[in-house]
Amino acid sequence: AMAANEIHNGDVQEMDVRLSQGKRSGQITRRRDLHKKQAMTLGRAIPSLQEGCSTSQTFGESGFETSYVVKKFPTPAEVGALEASPDRVHLSMTWMIKTMTIVQPMLSTPPPIQSRMYQELSSGYIHFTNAKKVSDVPFPFPYAQLLAIMLIVFSIMLPIYIAAFTKSYILGPLLTFMAFHGIACINRAAVILENPFGKDMDDISLE
Repeated sequence: AMAANEIHNGDVQEMDVRLSQGKRSGQITRRRDLHKKQAMTLGRAIPSLQEGCSTSQTFGESGFETSYVVKKFPTPAEVGALEASPDRVHLSMTWMIKTMTIVQPMLSTPPPIQSRMYQELSSGYIHFTNAKKVSDVPFPFPYAQLLAIMLIVFSIMLPIYIAAFTKSYILGPLLTFMAFHGIACINRAAVILENPFGKDMDDISLE
């Protein structure tokens, strides 16, 4: 639940929410100020947890009001530790490894098989780190603006070029429409892929 919440509420997701809900004057901000604002509001609040089966996990309309289903609700001491920890996923991983180490002598599983459990946890943490990079590192703003300007110039020059090339009242508009909308759709797909862990229809589900 901690890992899914960290990925789902990354910096790119926060920027998407600001883009859809905030004013245009507040769209550009420094990452340091963004983290400071999160720390003063919901940045340190742990996600909502509820006991149940993993198949009952659902996501709400807002990426910042998600409730996660866990097998057992943490104790008040564990909740306090999670709220005070700067890295909740690492803390949860430490608890899991510590618990496995404590019960290791009580297991009848051979040690080579037990080592696979630690290896799988390590692989999962590595994949979480890679997903966290995607959810936290936005596409460079100057590069995105340059692509937008080039797309505008392309849309202005394309009809002139195709009209001079085809010299047809039927083929010219048809080719212009297909070429421009093809490039525009590719650009839109790139914008969607910038934040693949959001709440859009094409995003990767964290359920």
